[in-house]
Amino acid sequence: MSLLPSPTVFVFSHPNHELAVYGLVQRVKPWMIFLTDGGGEDRVEQTRQGLARIGLLDRALFLNHAEKEFYTRLLQRDVAYFQGVADQVREILREKGPACVCSDAMEFYNPVHDLAIPITRSALAGLSGWTHYEVPLVHQVPTRDASETYLVQRLPVVLQDGSKVHALNDAELEAKVSARDGVYTILADQFGTALTDLSRDHLGHEVLGETPASGMREPGAAYVLRYEWRAHLLLEEGTIREAITLDGHFRPVAEGLLSRAA
Repeated sequence: MSLLPSPTVFVFSHPNHELAVYGLVQRVKPWMIFLTDGGGEDRVEQTRQGLARIGLLDRALFLNHAEKEFYTRLLQRDVAYFQGVADQVREILREKGPACVCSDAMEFYNPVHDLAIPITRSALAGLSGWTHYEVPLVHQVPTRDASETYLVQRLPVVLQDGSKVHALNDAELEAKVSARDGVYTILADQFGTALTDLSRDHLGHEVLGETPASGMREPGAAYVLRYEWRAHLLLEEGTIREAITLDGHFRPVAEGLLSRAA
């Protein structure tokens, strides 16, 4: 694919998500906005290290909202809070004047990941001259049995039309493999072999998809609503006291954000 237009801004819900497009950011040198701390300073520090390796730490902007606060505010359906986050992003976008913005994809794996598109769309309201892509991270693929199958850093087949694929050169790929194995250890611990066993060919092709026109996407044939059933399992275990649901929590917040973008 041709390079993304300049300037480009990436909006990531968590630090470390930049690894999915580690080759592309080396080539494009975008500004990168990280909405949350990803759960702690260790994760922020690994992103700092990863970006410093490729000379892009000065392109990173950390809003440092506590990840736990995002979950709490989702449970409270606190649209005003998330509009405040979108306003922070908006000020940065106004300053940078991006021709292209890329956000974490809406995949129903984690509701905080999924907020990146509504927050970005709200931030872009009234601005012009931009295109908007999504960065696929991980989603659960529907199966006929109860098995769990995940697709990592790829779009489902039904969304591949209009996608863009960036083929890394040797230097970009070596830097990505080295960073995955030597820096992003928290991701490796979280995802295990789903990340560490990815082939060099898989890592060497990075994908961007078209964001949904409305800013919202629905689970179904392409996506399992993973975070909802996972929350119900944690409820049964007594690990959490309230579950974030699509219709009860995420949708009201997302639609509140998107109403400004309409």
